[in-house]
Amino acid sequence: GGASVISGNYTVLLQAGFSLSSQITEADVTLSQESLIPVSAMSLSFRAYSWRGYDSLRVSLGGQNLEFVPLQTLTNHVIFGADIQPWQGQMARLDFTVISTKLLTGPNNDIFLDAIQFSVQPIPEPATFGLIALGAVALGGGMLRRNRT
Repeated sequence: GGASVISGNYTVLLQAGFSLSSQITEADVTLSQESLIPVSAMSLSFRAYSWRGYDSLRVSLGGQNLEFVPLQTLTNHVIFGADIQPWQGQMARLDFTVISTKLLTGPNNDIFLDAIQFSVQPIPEPATFGLIALGAVALGGGMLRRNRT
């Protein structure tokens, strides 16, 4: 299965790969926009779907790669977030780039993007996600022990 429209009425498809026309060519593809980052913006959020995973997706702001993290996994897409606080109040170009597949490693890379927006919500540090998961495991283990006695 695949996504056609993630949410709302429109979703963009970025497709990078190779062509076997008159000569073999590989091409990355980038969606870009330059704008003023709101002073209150702490994060960037976007929805994405890819049946091959997200290793080929690069997100950059002002020429710097952003480390984006999954915030929520839904049935037909994942909501990702990235910290953008260093760019608050500045003009910067936002790029979503899909890296092409090398000829012998498989088909094109397809990534669907939707609901790209700046947010006043901060992105939890990756270590915070780990602590939350560890706490849930510890709580579950404690409840199991209590139920067995």
